[in-house]
Amino acid sequence: MRENEYNYKRKTWAAAVLSMVMPGLGQMYNGELLKGVCFFMGSVLIAFSGLYASVYFQDKLILPFVCLCFIVYMAVYILAVIDAFRASRKTEEPIAKKSYNRWFFYLFAWTAGVFIMFCAAQYINGNIFVQLKIAGRSMEPEIKSGDIVLLDKTAGERTPYSIGDIVVFNHFDGKTRLLMRRVHAVAGQEITLRGQSVTVPPSCLFVESDNANLDNHNTEELLVPVNDIIGKVRIIF
Repeated sequence: MRENEYNYKRKTWAAAVLSMVMPGLGQMYNGELLKGVCFFMGSVLIAFSGLYASVYFQDKLILPFVCLCFIVYMAVYILAVIDAFRASRKTEEPIAKKSYNRWFFYLFAWTAGVFIMFCAAQYINGNIFVQLKIAGRSMEPEIKSGDIVLLDKTAGERTPYSIGDIVVFNHFDGKTRLLMRRVHAVAGQEITLRGQSVTVPPSCLFVESDNANLDNHNTEELLVPVNDIIGKVRIIF
């Protein structure tokens, strides 16, 4: 095997570009595999643990906290690029090639990184936050058709739903569809429904639309089992 297959000069531009493609990839190019893995995992943990932790903040603090996490993520990202660039300039002499200093390893590492981030994003979208675009007028004037809301799917697991919460739930009227309503009473409270006094059953919520003129006010729609609720609206865009 030829000598240039054992030794090669690090290119500063290659180290920087690889780190731009994925945090840590430039460190792997420089022969610092462990540091590269730490940079990548650190950036992923900062991004997704920040999103997960944001559900515990008040509604008005979620966006500022997410922005803070984004700033920290970008700081780690830039640090990874700078570190890879500087490390590649430490010596101008040819260095020993690591067994993983191959283009197909970089491609594999990038693919694995994308897959990990995709899985994390799918988990958050399926279990924590989800964005919904509104296609109705039932919650006007606060929420209009075309607005986008951020739905917290874990809200009911942390604290019981309370009066004033806006929730999204599954409703079946020949076909399953999503409805959005505001909570007006919880289990055990008395309500007036069609002129009669009714007690909200256990594990149910009494909900109504803000735009009452568009609501058909049938009992099946207004008395919603908690198990049918998908989540609570936290932010309106």
